[in-house]
Amino acid sequence: MHMLKLRQSLVLTKTVALFTALAFILFWLFRGAHVGWTRSLETTMVLDPITELEFPVFTPVFLPGVDYLLFTALPAAIVAAVLAAIVRLKPVTEL
Repeated sequence: MHMLKLRQSLVLTKTVALFTALAFILFWLFRGAHVGWTRSLETTMVLDPITELEFPVFTPVFLPGVDYLLFTALPAAIVAAVLAAIVRLKPVTEL
């Protein structure tokens, strides 16, 4: 009985880890899927109407990069892998 509860809790924890990783991956995809580092400012070039010179304007924006994806999805994957190893190490005894 104890092993059954342990297995159920491990399956639940692995499922939560999987959905957490999936949520972060989807968040990264829908926010722009930037393959560089995370950005907090975006540069746009604006033309001055009087002098006709271009100058940069910085606007605050959150664009998650690969580092965000790695630091959020990787721990969830590690938790799922460790829990899968724990389940394989503990044999189920038939009564």
